Amino acid sequence: MDELILHYVRLYVNQTFEVPLEFLHCLGVYSAVINLKPTVIYLHTTRSTPFPFENCDKLLNVTIDWPPIKTFIVALQPTMNGQYVRQISHEADIRKLKAVEEYGGIVLDFDVLIINGSSLRYSLRSSECLICYEDQYFLEILVNGGFLGCHKKHARFPQLVLEESYEKDYATGTDWLYNSGVVPWELLQRHNDTATVLDGPCNHGAGNWSQGYGSDHSYTHNDLATREQVLTWQNALGEIARWLLASSSNLP
Repeated sequence: MDELILHYVRLYVNQTFEVPLEFLHCLGVYSAVINLKPTVIYLHTTRSTPFPFENCDKLLNVTIDWPPIKTFIVALQPTMNGQYVRQISHEADIRKLKAVEEYGGIVLDFDVLIINGSSLRYSLRSSECLICYEDQYFLEILVNGGFLGCHKKHARFPQLVLEESYEKDYATGTDWLYNSGVVPWELLQRHNDTATVLDGPCNHGAGNWSQGYGSDHSYTHNDLATREQVLTWQNALGEIARWLLASSSNLP
């Protein structure tokens, strides 16, 4: 099996207070570990921890066979194009692009669940980069910043987005999705050989994950959600959780 780097980005505004990963975060990481089977995980974070995912086994009630995890301590980037970066989530988008550009591999948001890792690996081997799109906010189509994979380091697509969308066109007053979604989509139309667009993972609407998508971006952010609660949810995320944790004890 080809070597594959899996990236996660975890930034903190307050460097003296660390927020641990919660159940849904851990579920996303677990899905990637067992289905994508990365060679190594690169965690890009503003704080170092002895083991950044140490609570996931307990929260999920599973024993995870972790690949090696390498932590990169990164600094927050308060400005871009001479403008103040007002949201840490926007800084994370920049850091995700830099991670894949520098090292290659796949970067995921924590709410992205890997369904068919073999399919994604195959697509990545035959493409320079993989992206997905979303269309739930506006009539226009946007690149989704929660999923990006490039077969090799220094790929052109993340370079283009960093250069054209952030270094030259970032403005504090613009909508968050402008730089992370609108401009990257426009760049892809002009440079369509730089990335392959996956249909399904991020534009799934109601979330019919059983259609064989390689991954599913749940867009669910609930820091208080527990294992017991999620396993009873009658939606796509609940179904995926029950499927992922089918071998876990004490399923409801």
